Amino acid sequence: MIDRQVLPDAIPKEEGTYKTNSGDIWKKRTTRCVELCTQWKDKSTDWIPLKDLKNPYPTELAEYVVLQNIDDMPAFAWWISYALKKRHIV
Repeated sequence: MIDRQVLPDAIPKEEGTYKTNSGDIWKKRTTRCVELCTQWKDKSTDWIPLKDLKNPYPTELAEYVVLQNIDDMPAFAWWISYALKKRHIV
């Protein structure tokens, strides 16, 4: 991954959580409106939606997110810690 773009309809950080009826605060589960520019082995690039990269490349994506310091964005915050914990299995 070499770049990212957040589309205008993405959930902003300040709206990234919600409160349940019992008072618990949860992170919204979304991958909407985030695309990543991916460079392939043949040096070609493509813009790919986050939803299409998250499952096949969890380790690479998690490491990119942490290095870019964007792990607090709602699209990443809800799953990034799990992916980092499980990277030794993948």
